[in-house]
Amino acid sequence: MTKKIILSAAIFGAVFMFGQERQKLTPEQREAKKAEMVQKAKERQQAHLDKMTTELNLSKKQVEQIKALQEKNNAEREANRAKMEEMRKQRQQEMQAKRDAHDAEMKKILSPEQYDKWQKQRLENMQKQRDAWKNKAMRKGGKQGGMKPQNTPQ
Repeated sequence: MTKKIILSAAIFGAVFMFGQERQKLTPEQREAKKAEMVQKAKERQQAHLDKMTTELNLSKKQVEQIKALQEKNNAEREANRAKMEEMRKQRQQEMQAKRDAHDAEMKKILSPEQYDKWQKQRLENMQKQRDAWKNKAMRKGGKQGGMKPQNTPQ
């Protein structure tokens, strides 16, 4: 009896762990998923509009006005999304430039051996931090994440 319980727990654990594995999507798959999400959002909007039409007894003119408002809001949302993405990229570039400048100053201050040791320590600390973030996300049931490595020693 206990063997069956242990076996079923092991199978459940294995299934659960494989189910939590994050998929690595290719750019084409990401675009397809994004298009699918956009389509689903449009379908939800249409369903909401249909529900409003029946519940509020909207006229055709009102339906057209609401559709126009939805399209306007969608366009604004998409513009804001693109703007935020551009700002995020710019911030990343600024931070990378600051890291590069800091590294250059450290390279001037430290001997080559000290600099190599410092780089290794920094990479180890970054890995520990990434692992801690992943473990924290997994404990909370979220997806795996973490920091991306920035500068690697040459």
